[in-house]
Amino acid sequence: MDRSKLMVAGILSFLFLISIKSSFAANDLSFQNYRGINVTFYPQHSLESEAADLDEIAGWGANFLRLVLRTDPGAPSYCHSYNADGSFNEDTFKKLDAFLDMAAKRKIHVILDMHTFPGQSDNRIWEDYAYWDKFTDLWSFIAARYKDNQTVLGFEIINEPDLVDKEGQGSDPKQILKGTWVFPSQWLNTPKDYFSLVERIGQAINKVAPDKIVVIPAVGEGGQPINFKYMRPVNVQNVMYTFHMYIPHKFSDMKQVGSAAYNRDKDYPKMLKAMEYPKNFAQAYNAKMYVGEFGLTYYTEGMGARQWMEDVINYFEENGLSWSYWSYSNKERDPRVIVNPDGTFENHEDTERLSVLKEYWKKNQ
Repeated sequence: MDRSKLMVAGILSFLFLISIKSSFAANDLSFQNYRGINVTFYPQHSLESEAADLDEIAGWGANFLRLVLRTDPGAPSYCHSYNADGSFNEDTFKKLDAFLDMAAKRKIHVILDMHTFPGQSDNRIWEDYAYWDKFTDLWSFIAARYKDNQTVLGFEIINEPDLVDKEGQGSDPKQILKGTWVFPSQWLNTPKDYFSLVERIGQAINKVAPDKIVVIPAVGEGGQPINFKYMRPVNVQNVMYTFHMYIPHKFSDMKQVGSAAYNRDKDYPKMLKAMEYPKNFAQAYNAKMYVGEFGLTYYTEGMGARQWMEDVINYFEENGLSWSYWSYSNKERDPRVIVNPDGTFENHEDTERLSVLKEYWKKNQ
């Protein structure tokens, strides 16, 4: 390519980035002061049990749910979004309608989170454009259905995108976490082109629900903050980005009593360093950001859980980040649950995790 063509290509790329930054600046959608919790949507549950859950969450003071939808028929906790013939299951979506109505009555807003999606469990979505079509059709249907629903703030189009094909080839978690990974150029213009996928779905949502927020995580490993080192702005209107916070994993993922503890002097600086990646991205591109997940297992009780919870939520609050704890309906990280010395489990209102959450949820009132 001669110099004149290179100059033209460079100018076009520069103008594209400027236009993206300008669209962020023009985005007047507000997503501040939302403090909530993740809840999984189970259409098989009775409305009475769902109402009781919402009453408890509202009583704690939470004003926001990241409502988890699992739409991959091959993955656990499938929400039966499809009929056998591939059409959308109207019974499931009527149940979702009712759930959202109950949330509205309790003044709880919702972001619909696509936690699993067609082609995820067998990784076909990263090798077959047919799954892109199915995924886009699903989001277009959902966006059209809830475009005028004032309880639904927006749509989180994909959760923790780890690009792996059916042969197990894909992004390298070790390189990603070390900060040495590079998004492979050979993935561009293929089904592994993450940026093209989220732009395609985001623009489809923009077309039918232009007033809704479109939430997009960075490409990489497990929603990690460092993923924003590998992220670029996407050409989607009303976009908001997201990350998950579980650092240090040895502590947040504790599987037995006493196996780890929160060492604030050692761990907190690493946590701050990790969260600089989404912070720098947001500042560089005037981009909106929120924390879709963070949390601890019940084994962390008495091992520094209170201090860790206070440290991460204080950081979110000081940086204007709305947040959603993981999770109300995941037993291992349910903030009410403790493990007894005999290995049995109980729900309590005074766990360290729930006590800290309720202190901050009071700010919503």
